[in-house]
Amino acid sequence: MKKNITQIFLFCLLAISWTSLSAQGLENFANYPETTNSYKDGTFQGQDGSTWNYYQCRGDSAITAPTPTLGKNRTPTSEITSGQLVNGIGTLSFDFKQVFSTSVALDVKVNGVLITTVTTNGEQGIVKNTGAIQVDVSGSFTLTFIQSSTSAGQVAIDNVTWTAFGGGNPDPEPTNYPTSFAATGAGLSVKATWTDAAGSQLPVGYLLKISANDDIVAPVDGTFEGDDLNLADGKGSKNVQQGSQQYSFAGLNAATTYYLKLFPYTNAGSIVDYKTDGTAPSTTGRTQAILYEQTFENGLDPWTQFSVLGEQTWVLDSIHGVNGSKCMKMTGYVSSTSTVANDDWLISPSMTIPGGSSPKLEFFSAMNYGTGANGITALITTDYESGDPSVNGTWTELPVIPTFSPGGWAWTSSGYSDLSLYTGPNVHIAFQYTCGESNAPTWEFDNIRVTVNSGVGTEDNNRPHASMVFPNPCTSGFTAYTKGTERYRMAIYSISGSKVSEAILTSHKEYIPVGSCMPGVYLVEFISLDSGTREIHKLIIR
Repeated sequence: MKKNITQIFLFCLLAISWTSLSAQGLENFANYPETTNSYKDGTFQGQDGSTWNYYQCRGDSAITAPTPTLGKNRTPTSEITSGQLVNGIGTLSFDFKQVFSTSVALDVKVNGVLITTVTTNGEQGIVKNTGAIQVDVSGSFTLTFIQSSTSAGQVAIDNVTWTAFGGGNPDPEPTNYPTSFAATGAGLSVKATWTDAAGSQLPVGYLLKISANDDIVAPVDGTFEGDDLNLADGKGSKNVQQGSQQYSFAGLNAATTYYLKLFPYTNAGSIVDYKTDGTAPSTTGRTQAILYEQTFENGLDPWTQFSVLGEQTWVLDSIHGVNGSKCMKMTGYVSSTSTVANDDWLISPSMTIPGGSSPKLEFFSAMNYGTGANGITALITTDYESGDPSVNGTWTELPVIPTFSPGGWAWTSSGYSDLSLYTGPNVHIAFQYTCGESNAPTWEFDNIRVTVNSGVGTEDNNRPHASMVFPNPCTSGFTAYTKGTERYRMAIYSISGSKVSEAILTSHKEYIPVGSCMPGVYLVEFISLDSGTREIHKLIIR
């Protein structure tokens, strides 16, 4: 047993030399009492003999059992804090693991001062070690591990070790900047990538800063900048460890160009040393425009459901969606003694997706009482009209299999599925739930969106436009322009795919009133009655 081995080990250390023990600290949570998936508050005796406190932690994801796991967005905030430790601290290191699909952003503090933020990037289940984090604080001190960011994923920590104060000098600043710094946009995310810095002094990490304006300010030596993942003010930052070489900022504004800069650093806390001389690597990335979005805040409509088998159907859940919002839920579970076989479909309305727009699908799912993608399939079609989807329409799985929730009600982004093979009118997306009489997971879905490159709306980007709408945005109406001698039929669609109006254009410059349309995003389709060529433009009505 871990506890017994640890006690024997510590006894031997004491017997050998008090000096050696005072030069090195250890906390492996052998006395941590939690072993279940319930989040609890409590105390335990640390290996140093002091009382450690924990808040909203669980114990079912061991590194070397027992292991505490700090929760995500809990009340009170998930935290583990030591008692008063002695002899100062030189360097600190510990093992950690991303427990579910959400990436880790764990703040580490000494005497309440932020020393570093430990991060992962989609590395679920992988045990990592921080390496030596330079601290250099003399005298008595406390260690705190805290989920300061409400979006930080659940993280297990174990085998915390530290050296005594005076064990070494801080490292100089990194020799070089990283190279090949670039950013790409997909959906409402911007992903930054780079090649780690080389040279005689390597960085321990990078401060990645992002802003909706070209106004990024360089960090200052001696003032450690923690993660800022709340980009409501248009600015944010993320600490990324050496070796990761990438990070994605999610939940950004649509159709927005973001500026990014990357600063390598050594050490941490009050002795952090950023490289700011010369020119820091910079780049830009642009998010996509939202073509279609369903949050279920106004109910199921215009989505539909169809039950092929079983009495249960998709239902609206008013409180368990992303961030406590509404969502759609489905299960075949009835009671502890009754599970009903089901085949139920959650179906989007018909959508018109412009060609050449790099369309992407993202959604969020949560699941419990199952494993993997058990019981759920994401499908797409271009020939479904209505009725039983199991016999109507040619449905295929999404070209890129999305990421589904791993369980435990963890809301999980699907990632981005490329829909470029399914452009044009009458595109439907569906989630098919199936279960037998002995296995019925519960699934929830929320925040389903299709995004496209803003400003792109034709089938062929390399072909000159034969049509145009102006002004755009407009209020009461716009003018439809067409070139050449061909005749055109023009139709206006809402983003849900419903046809708003249709007309045969009688001239190559025709005014189209839209005063009866609600403000929003629409698609204007031009089809040549002579050649059959087709163009689609996005129209914004204010």
